Amino acid sequence: MTSSKTYLTRMIVFLIIVGLGSAVIGETLLAIFLVNPLLNGAIFGVILVGIALNFRQVIMLGPELRWLDDFHASLATGSSMLSEQRTEQSENKIQLLSPMARMLVDQR
Repeated sequence: MTSSKTYLTRMIVFLIIVGLGSAVIGETLLAIFLVNPLLNGAIFGVILVGIALNFRQVIMLGPELRWLDDFHASLATGSSMLSEQRTEQSENKIQLLSPMARMLVDQR
């Protein structure tokens, strides 16, 4: 699987590019923002919350992707790692992929 660091890097680079673009046209954006500061402030706040939640989700995927890679590696080697997989699942507290993890471990 692809590392979540790749996506985090892309997200940060994109935000830097958007920030630089916004800085270039900052005076125009400020004039537009001040037309209705309450509504535009609320919209900007929702955007910031959305960005934070997206970063949180990508960061949370890191341990789960490692679990999935380990699971695929155990399938490729043919080793019986069911108990280790269950122990690791409970140790890492896999949240986002827990239904799929249970299904894969039970199916195996």
